[in-house]
Amino acid sequence: MTVLVIGGSGSGKSEYAENLILELGERRRIYLAAMKPWDSECERRIERHRQMRAKKNFETLERYRDLKNLALPVSKARTAVLLECVSNLLSNEMFGLGEKREILFSDEEQAAKEVLEGIFSLQSQAGDLVVVTNEVFSD
Repeated sequence: MTVLVIGGSGSGKSEYAENLILELGERRRIYLAAMKPWDSECERRIERHRQMRAKKNFETLERYRDLKNLALPVSKARTAVLLECVSNLLSNEMFGLGEKREILFSDEEQAAKEVLEGIFSLQSQAGDLVVVTNEVFSD
């Protein structure tokens, strides 16, 4: 199963996505976090999300870019992955992480292709995938 959860900032989409995975029953749960902690506001949001899932048995992996080359440390059967969130991932692909010698895809189409290939890679590795993204005009 693959599910896309879309909503405005602060709309509860993260908690909704987590609960979708919980409803699947016992399985390995991986929370794939794409938000880089750029500043104190990002750090507060990340901490709030960590607290929300603290007792939900998620393993957190932080991956800000290059999702297509991520090899999940799991077998496909009985594994659920929550990708949070596509908007951050796309921004990181387009504008980078402020690191030296990083390859940037400032071309919108190439950046979108990188993100989609990453999502397809996750689909091939996980039994279930829940992808979260922002609907920019819903704030």
